[in-house]
Amino acid sequence: MKDEHADTASTDTLYARAVALVLDQGEASVALVQCHLRLGYGAACELFERMQAAGLVTPKPGATRQWVLVDKEQNR
Repeated sequence: MKDEHADTASTDTLYARAVALVLDQGEASVALVQCHLRLGYGAACELFERMQAAGLVTPKPGATRQWVLVDKEQNR
């Protein structure tokens, strides 16, 4: 039986790490999250989509990197 609370806590920790990463880098991409956090593509996509839904990053048409919409101070 899976412990859903542990899964949620783990996902939240990864999400916080992904947010910190893109804020530090000033740019964002699935590949950046995937490489720096050593995740599979699917897991990195899920984290990236959460950041988009939260308004932290937005697609930049025709580019592989996305704009980061907040800075470190705004995210505290």
